[in-house]
Amino acid sequence: MGSHCVGSHRAARAAGLAAACIAVALILTTPAAAAEPSLAADLDGNPIALVEVAQHHCHDFDRPRIHCFRSAAALDDAIAGWTAARPADGTSPSEALATLYVRVYEHQGYQGASLAISSSTTNLGSVGWNDRISSVRVP
Repeated sequence: MGSHCVGSHRAARAAGLAAACIAVALILTTPAAAAEPSLAADLDGNPIALVEVAQHHCHDFDRPRIHCFRSAAALDDAIAGWTAARPADGTSPSEALATLYVRVYEHQGYQGASLAISSSTTNLGSVGWNDRISSVRVP
């Protein structure tokens, strides 16, 4: 392969990477008004604005409802209850849950507000999480 072909191949890869980065940026910077119309959030059972989700510890396991809690421990308890109630095809509840969600955190080291995501989510900005994720845990 000549040097001209190597250079053009690198340029094509760089252009593809740049296009992918732009696409991700557009998805994550879509205004909150573009939220799914059916999404709704609550904090300890009381309705809250979707953008407030990023200030608490929440899960989307009952999508389109997002349930939020005041503490990480309360969310952990809710996840444990959800896991116990939904075993999947011969697997233990914890094995089933491990394949069903990821948990994102506001700060590094799994600190700060958190969101357990179990559904495909194309716009985290609609629930206040644009540019806020510093650590991710996959159970």
